[in-house]
Amino acid sequence: MKKQKGEQGYLAYRRKQELIKTLLLFALSFGIFFLGLYSTGTTKNLLTIVSVLGMLPACQGAVSVILYFRAVAALDPPPEAVLGAAAKQEVPCLYELYFTSYEKNYPAALALYQNGTLYLFSSGGKELSEHLKKHLAKEGLSGITINLSERPEEF
Repeated sequence: MKKQKGEQGYLAYRRKQELIKTLLLFALSFGIFFLGLYSTGTTKNLLTIVSVLGMLPACQGAVSVILYFRAVAALDPPPEAVLGAAAKQEVPCLYELYFTSYEKNYPAALALYQNGTLYLFSSGGKELSEHLKKHLAKEGLSGITINLSERPEEF
């Protein structure tokens, strides 16, 4: 079942999808290389060039896999108490968010917006709150308060 961005389990789904795609691309490139080596007996053939060029998308996929593994490792799933509190609000929730900046990356396990307040469950602390305020102001969005919770009982 395909997961959309913001759904619970999206990062794990994408990590698995990218890993399978990357392994297939590497297998295809190595297969083409060994086919050329077997058919001509030397690596000096056109299939070697094709297999080396095939490594480019495979290596790009490997970078994506590494990034997905890092992102998933940084996110702890929200506790049941937080999920229950979010369900009581009856507003759409976004799960497994990852805010990035030049200096630091901020994982957020859950976010919901209601009545001018953005509620976040994250371990990002004050830095994440300041980062979001700066970018909201930059986009011309004012009057939004950010309520950041690091412990389930605060949410």
